[in-house]
Formats: sequence, C-alpha cells, structure tokens
Amino acid sequence: MIGSKENQELIILKELAASSQALGSSLLCDVLRKHGEEVSEATVGRLLRDLDYRGITKRVGYQGRVITPQGRERLEWLIAEKKRNHYGLELLKCLRLEAKQDLIDILVARRAIESEIARLAALHASEKEIRQMQRTLQQQRAQLAQGHTAAGSDVEFHSQLARAGKNRILQAAMDLIRQEGQLSPIFEFIRKRVKSAMVDDHERILQAVVRRDPEGAGQAMIDHVEGIIRDVEKYWKDEKFSSNRE
Repeated sequence: MIGSKENQELIILKELAASSQALGSSLLCDVLRKHGEEVSEATVGRLLRDLDYRGITKRVGYQGRVITPQGRERLEWLIAEKKRNHYGLELLKCLRLEAKQDLIDILVARRAIESEIARLAALHASEKEIRQMQRTLQQQRAQLAQGHTAAGSDVEFHSQLARAGKNRILQAAMDLIRQEGQLSPIFEFIRKRVKSAMVDDHERILQAVVRRDPEGAGQAMIDHVEGIIRDVEKYWKDEKFSSNRE
C-alpha cells in the first residue's frame, strides 16, 4: 500500500521525469500542493534530501534536482504499486457480501485457485508441514466435538496448505479472496445449518497430499468447495422457504 510519503515521492518523481531541466524545492512544493498534499517547504526539503541520499534524485548546484536512473526505476515501481493497490481495492469492493451470488462468486474463484494449491501441496509439502496440517485437523475435530467454532482452524488449514504449495502468488490470491479468514465463520454457520461436515473434506484433501497424489488432492479440493456451494444454495433455498411460510 502506498502511504502519504510514497505518494509525495511519486508526484515529485513524475514531475522531475517530465522535466528537461533541474527543478527547485519551491516549485516542487507548489506541485505537491496542487495535488492536494498539505506540505511546507521545510517538509519538501527533508524529502528531497532523503531522495538525494538514496540516489533517487541528484542536486545540480543551486538549480534544483534531477531524477537519476535509479530514480526512474523507483518511479516505475511506485506507478505499478499504485495500480496494484487500485485493482486490489476494486476486487475488495466486489467481495462485499450482499447476496447469495456474492458468496458463490467467491467460492467459484476459490475452487480454481485452491484446487491448484492442493495439487502443488501434494508435490511440495514437507513432512513437517504435513504433520502441522494433521495437528490442525485434530484440533478442528476436537473443537467441533465440544460444540465450539472451528473457523480459526479452518483458516489455518487452508493457509498451511497454501504455504506447503510453495507458490506465493497463489497464496496471496487466496488470502485476498478469503478476506483474511473473515468468510470462514459465515461458511461454518451455513454448513452447520445444513448439517454438512467440513472437517471430513479436509481429511480427504490431506490424505491425498500424504499419498503425494496431486490430481487426487486437486479433485478433493474441488469437491470440498463445490460442497460449500451446494450448502450455500440449500441454505438460501431453505431460508426463502422458511420466510415464505412466515
């Protein structure tokens, strides 16, 4: 996420990159203010000295600053990061839960991503990672047997599986779509209402990982997510029927 200081840096570097001559701190201060940044000349001076120190800008006598080759690389990174932030926020807007279809759309995305994660985990999981997942499922069974929520252990199992898959891009995508575990209590509630057992699905996924069976692990994850989709459909159907009766 780009913070206030990085945004100021981005504005300054864009201005320097577009200029054919060195620019002074007063002019750059005005540019920042035009972009809505409430800064003093002293603040801009400190920022420019920091950029000089990092090799991103270079002072040219009393004329001002110019951008360096390293600064142009930094500018490209900041622009790309701002785009990533924008697309991430747009995706998060899409994940606001307002209807049944929102949940199903999330689950369809999970089915594609997590089936590949499970397949990779079967190929790359270490024995230590497998033991950790086994302990998590034991904990999940114990929590459910005692009537407690198992949402936390559900999140942990899927996170462990993603780490075992050794693909950080898929792991990041899963974390974003699962909204850092915020959805697990919702799905757990729905599955309890329709009398479905999530931990049994997890056991089948892990058994395939233990067998080093990537296709079996991927299919077990697909079956798991499709089971949740059916539970969501059944829950909404039952709730609608119940509401109509009332």
